Amino acid sequence: FWREKKCKLVYSGSSTKSVGERADGTTGRDLAPYTWGKAVNTELIVNYARWYDLSFVIVYFYNVYGPRERSVEKYGTVVESFKQKTLKGEPMQVRSPGTQTRCFTHVTDTVNGIVLAAEKGEGDGYGLSAKDEYSLLELAGMFGGEIEMLPQTKTTRETSAMDCKKITELGWKQKHTLKEYVESCKK
Repeated sequence: FWREKKCKLVYSGSSTKSVGERADGTTGRDLAPYTWGKAVNTELIVNYARWYDLSFVIVYFYNVYGPRERSVEKYGTVVESFKQKTLKGEPMQVRSPGTQTRCFTHVTDTVNGIVLAAEKGEGDGYGLSAKDEYSLLELAGMFGGEIEMLPQTKTTRETSAMDCKKITELGWKQKHTLKEYVESCKK
């Protein structure tokens, strides 16, 4: 379809692909089958575009949160999970050590970035990430309430920040903050 229509492909890559090497030597792309598959898909898109002279843009999301988020017990986002636990009066579950940091990006900022990248971007590497970085314990502290520490998993990583230079050069700006959102959830 892409070759036939000669349209621009917009692909959502996994930000985990860009996570640097951990102490055990594992890189983000090799953390799990999901991250490996997403990394291989981005490589296929880059090569396919080169082979057939096609237009594409690959965007990377970072811990998207916002209104109307669905909470799925096992796979929900950490922001929605903490929100739901707080509303139910249950402890928020944080994987050890809890100091791992994330940049949390509002869904509206993410969508605005996708549209901008689709309209003006070309190629790989359009990270869409808020500037502020918070540890998981800091995020839990914003919600308040009890925290239950869980053991680390094999896919636990320390940070997930990415360079957003390419998207900011197109004019993208973060307009929403995590702190404002969490405060609005408490009302």
